[in-house]
Amino acid sequence: NKTLIDYFHKNINSHGDFYIFLNSLKLYLGIIINSSNREGVISNFPKYLFNEKDVFLKIYNSLNKKKLEKIYRNLLRVEMLVRKHSSLYLLIGTRFLINTKKIITS
Repeated sequence: NKTLIDYFHKNINSHGDFYIFLNSLKLYLGIIINSSNREGVISNFPKYLFNEKDVFLKIYNSLNKKKLEKIYRNLLRVEMLVRKHSSLYLLIGTRFLINTKKIITS
């Protein structure tokens, strides 16, 4: 968790960075949801991220419908919280990241 938090804090420096992070997460979750099998995930995964393909496939294999629903619910809640309390985007984002990691690894 500490490594993940440190990496997040190093790379998220503004609201814009945070929203880019959320939109990227939505993109990758969309790839997982819209792909019916492993080959579909590989063909839809961006080619420029070829070094991260193994990690993405590991996440794909660990997710099921219930976990995806939890992640999306958490994502919607975080977006609403950041809109209401924009100055707390770093704290809200950190908590979201830890919760998402917990959902994926559970």
